[in-house]
Amino acid sequence: RNLFDRLPVALYRTTADGVIKSMNPAAVEMLGVGAVSEWQDQPAFSFYVSESDRDRFSAIMVDQGVVMGFESQLRRPDGDIVWVRDSARLVVEDGYHYYEGALVDITEQRAAEDELRLRARQQAAVAELGQLALRDTDTTELFLSAAGALGSLFTDCLVGIIEWHDSELRVLATRSDSPEVWPVGTIPEEVERIAAKAVAVLSPFVESDLVIDEEGSLGSAAVVPIIGNVGTLGVLAVVAPNARVFGSEDVRLMQAVAAVLALAQERWTSRQEQLRLIASKDEFIASVSHELRTPLTVVAGMASELEDRWDSFSAEEARELVSLMSGQAADMRNLIEDLLVVARADIGKVAVTQRRVDVCEQIKHVLVGFSNDKSARIVVEVDEVVVRADEGRVRQILRNLLTNAIRYGGEEIVVSATVDGHDAVVRIADNGAGIPENEWNEIFEPYARAHSVPSQPNSVGLGLTVSRTLARLMGGDLTYRFDGSSIFECRLPLADAADT
Repeated sequence: RNLFDRLPVALYRTTADGVIKSMNPAAVEMLGVGAVSEWQDQPAFSFYVSESDRDRFSAIMVDQGVVMGFESQLRRPDGDIVWVRDSARLVVEDGYHYYEGALVDITEQRAAEDELRLRARQQAAVAELGQLALRDTDTTELFLSAAGALGSLFTDCLVGIIEWHDSELRVLATRSDSPEVWPVGTIPEEVERIAAKAVAVLSPFVESDLVIDEEGSLGSAAVVPIIGNVGTLGVLAVVAPNARVFGSEDVRLMQAVAAVLALAQERWTSRQEQLRLIASKDEFIASVSHELRTPLTVVAGMASELEDRWDSFSAEEARELVSLMSGQAADMRNLIEDLLVVARADIGKVAVTQRRVDVCEQIKHVLVGFSNDKSARIVVEVDEVVVRADEGRVRQILRNLLTNAIRYGGEEIVVSATVDGHDAVVRIADNGAGIPENEWNEIFEPYARAHSVPSQPNSVGLGLTVSRTLARLMGGDLTYRFDGSSIFECRLPLADAADT
C-alpha cells in the first residue's frame, strides 16, 4: 500500500463492474478529485467523455482480460478534459475479481499532435488553393473553395470572403458548418464594421464580445485584408459563435490564404486583360487592313483609269480624279501618323515642337479637308486664340475629333475656341446621342470604340487615344462630357510673349 501511494504513476483499482475502490495520490491529482467521497464507490465510467470509448474499453476487457495503451478523454469534476493512456488488467485473487490499471496523462502530447495535424491540413489547404490559382480558375470558384477550405479548418465558424469595390464591401462567398447559426451568404454587421477598419489600415483585426446575430449573441472574429499589387481587393473574415481566441497562428494562416486569393485575383484579371488585348489586336489588324485597303483600292483604281484612258478625260475630270486620289492618300497618311504616335508613345519617343500657334488658322486649315463631306453641318465659333503647341499635332487632334464627330455624332457639329484662365479651350460638340457616362474614360483607351454604326466603317480606335496623348504632351488635356450635346474639350496652354 505504501508503494501504491508513493508511485508517481496514476494507479487505480475498481470492482469487476467498474466501481472505483481506490486511487493513489497521482491519480487523484490527474483526475482533479479531492475528497475520497468524490470518487470512492463511484462508477469509473462516469469519467468518460465519450460513451463509445467507454463501451470499447469494456468490450476489450471482457474479451481479453487486459487493455494496453487505450487512449480516451476523461472529464474532471471541474469540467476540464484530459487525454489519458489507460493500461489495465483483470486480477483474480482468492476468488475475488477486480481491475487494476495505470493512467498516463497525454493531454499535452495529444494537443501537440492535433496541432501538427491541423497545421498539415492548413498547409495542404493553402497548397490546394495555390494549385487552383495557377490553373486560371474562375475567381468565384476559387473564393468558394477558399471559404470551404477554411470552414473545414475553423469548425463551427463562419468564413466569409468580402470584396472591396468602389469603397464598398460586398460578400462574395461564405461557408459555415452550422447553417442554423449562420444564414447562408450573410456576414454579421459588426464583422463588416471590423472589415472596413481592416481595409482602412491594411492590417488584421481580432475582436471579441461582438454581437453576431439579431438575438444579440456574442462571439469573436478575425479579419484579414486581401492586398494585391493594385491595392486592397477585399477581406477574409472568420467568425466564431463563442469566445474563441484567435491566435497568431490563425491570423498567419488567414494571411497565407489571403495572399493566394490576391495572387489568383490578379492572375485572373491579367489573363482576362491578355485575352482582351489579343482580341483587340486581331480586331485592330482587321481594322487597319480595312482602312488602308479601302483608300488604296480607290487610288489604285483611279490611277489605272488615268493611265489607261488619259486622253478620254477632260482637264477638269482629270483634276477631280487627282483630287480624289490626293484625299484618299491623305486619309492613309493620317492613319499612319496616328499609328506612329501610338508606337512612339509606348517608348517615349513622340516629338512635339512647341511654338505660337493660331488656333483659328489651324481650324480653317483642317476644315478644308472636310469641305466635300455633306453628312453633317459644321458651325465654327472661334475667338482669336493663340496657344503654345505643335502646329502639326494641333491639326492632328482637330482632324481626329472632327472625323469622330462626323462618323458617330449628330447632324450638326459646332467647333469653338475660347480662353479660360491660362488655357485655350477648343470644343467640338455635336447633337448626337452621346456616350454612356461609365465609358467616358474608356473611350480614350487604345482600340476602344464607344459607337457601332452600321453605315460607318469600323475605325481602328486610335484617334481619341492619340489626341489625348498629344494634348498632354503639349501641357494640356482632352476630356469628354455630355451636357445635352456630346462635347470633346481640348485644353492647351496659352502662348505668352516669350513664345516665338
